[in-house]
Amino acid sequence: MKIKEQIKVAEGFRPYPYRDQNGYLTIGYGFNVDPSSGAGLSEEEADMILDMRLAEVDRWMTRKFGRLRKLFMGRRRWNALVKLGYWLGEPTFNE
Repeated sequence: MKIKEQIKVAEGFRPYPYRDQNGYLTIGYGFNVDPSSGAGLSEEEADMILDMRLAEVDRWMTRKFGRLRKLFMGRRRWNALVKLGYWLGEPTFNE
């Protein structure tokens, strides 16, 4: 088993913050994000997450508005719609 798989099995995945055995705020596969320990996200990590989230928003916005996008929206309007979707999140946007 590769090291990545070993860590995934050992840590388990948790999508929401939780306190680990040392009391640190942790998320995912044991990523320490507790400010008291000096941990957190680097700007590079945050950029990677942002890229993934923007791609995700672009996909669901394309599913929802794909035809309109091709007919009526230029890049600036589409970017404005994607930003709105990012800020609101899909569940709120769909209300």
